[in-house]
Amino acid sequence: MKVRDLLRHLKEADPDAVLLYLAPYVDASEVDEIVQVAVSNELWTCERHRSEDGRFDKIYYPAVAGHIAWVG
Repeated sequence: MKVRDLLRHLKEADPDAVLLYLAPYVDASEVDEIVQVAVSNELWTCERHRSEDGRFDKIYYPAVAGHIAWVG
């Protein structure tokens, strides 16, 4: 999701509402409150890997730091 998409979704939201994060493929009971937002100017890389069940997993990491280990 791009920032413009998020802002469009939040345009009509109550400014006092709690913002929650629901990770992909989790149950709604596993939501977490967003308590911090970081804005970075560094470039990031996104790799997409297809899992055995056909889903795509995305791995993000800073482009200048090189690949980081990821266990899925």
